[in-house]
Amino acid sequence: MRSFGNILSQFIIYWQFSEEQKELLQKYHDANNFLLECLNSDCYVSRDVRQYIEDTLLDISRN
Repeated sequence: MRSFGNILSQFIIYWQFSEEQKELLQKYHDANNFLLECLNSDCYVSRDVRQYIEDTLLDISRN
């Protein structure tokens, strides 16, 4: 199975984003990875916060 990072790289190449757009997409990807690492670690996250993160992770329709 391909990783999200590989899919993101192919997506960026296919759509020919500007350098600024590529940088923003990479930051978005990195931030989501960080959140996943936090959720999968031993750190404490309240049930409400955990649920919010899970519900909104990778949801680009929210601004």
